[in-house]
Amino acid sequence: MSRAGRRPTVLLDAMALGEKPTGVGLSAVDLVDALAAVDRGLDFVIVCRRPDLFRGPAERPGWTVRPHRASRYGIPGRIKWLISDLPALARAHGADLVHALTFPASTRLPCPLVMTVHDIAYHHFPQTIQTTRRLWYRSTVPASVRRADRILVNSRNTRRELEARFPEARGKTVVTRFGAPSWMSPAPEPAAPGPGAPFIFVGALEPRKNLLRILEAHEIYGARHPDGRGAPLTIVGAPGWRCRGILDALDRRIAAGQVEWCDYCSRPELAGIYGTAKALVFPSLHEGFGFPILEAMSAGVPVITSDRGAMREIAGGAAVLVDPMSTGDIADAMLKIDADPDFARRKAAAGLARVRDFDWSRTADATTDIYRQLCGL
Repeated sequence: MSRAGRRPTVLLDAMALGEKPTGVGLSAVDLVDALAAVDRGLDFVIVCRRPDLFRGPAERPGWTVRPHRASRYGIPGRIKWLISDLPALARAHGADLVHALTFPASTRLPCPLVMTVHDIAYHHFPQTIQTTRRLWYRSTVPASVRRADRILVNSRNTRRELEARFPEARGKTVVTRFGAPSWMSPAPEPAAPGPGAPFIFVGALEPRKNLLRILEAHEIYGARHPDGRGAPLTIVGAPGWRCRGILDALDRRIAAGQVEWCDYCSRPELAGIYGTAKALVFPSLHEGFGFPILEAMSAGVPVITSDRGAMREIAGGAAVLVDPMSTGDIADAMLKIDADPDFARRKAAAGLARVRDFDWSRTADATTDIYRQLCGL
């Protein structure tokens, strides 16, 4: 128990979840659902812009969902939130701990701080990030790292990168590996792609996702295919930043008749797309975790991803690993999946086995242990 014998209160900052949440946002929803599945001996307040995402936890004893209306949540809005609004809410709710479900975090809190860091791509690939966003991260993340009492990351690779960049993170960074997507039931067996099944890419249309090379590799794959075309490619994702060149290249490939673009999809729509895919093509330049890898594996679909960093760690040998800088390497992997159905089935089966290692209840238990330590329980 905390002050005056009451249960400690943990305030979860979920303000980063916007109108169309994707991997990072959906992971926060899955974590909160897992935390709310059992009584943790703590009370929780979720502060968010999308209370509809937390209907389940809102019905649990000891859980409160506090909508916070922000007309704009760009960088100016986030500065105001971190400097004044969040500290005021923490005091108003008597918070014993604040968990920022993404970074940067407030440095003006009246209580201990847990911060989740998904990646530091802004440091490793600054050319792929908007200038204003990059400057925002560079000016706020170091102070957030210093202020945080614990930093949660979802892969060993992200911990290594974070501690190399910020030595002050050593000793307080903990890997709480994320679970498989709760919104997609694992397939009972590898998917059997039908005629015309497409390769798919899932992710925001922004430079770090390596889409220009994916489109070029798909063109190489089609030219090398026995029928001169091969399987189509479906791109699933909303436009991100610095995407003008990507959209121009995408338009050209759509006009050629071999690429389809689906923009943002709801979770049921995305599950349906995975269920009809030949393979996921996800050779990103950098990821802190790589949610589409587990999504595709859950669907029984083989995965092509990068032989580097967190993607190699999360795939765990169950994917076809490629050099993301080599369009020829990516094209060869697509040809291998297409030409060898037995190989594709083996990779899909390995993915189904691999995805069982990712359990949100374990993530929630490990996260709760950290909450309880910092609350003095």
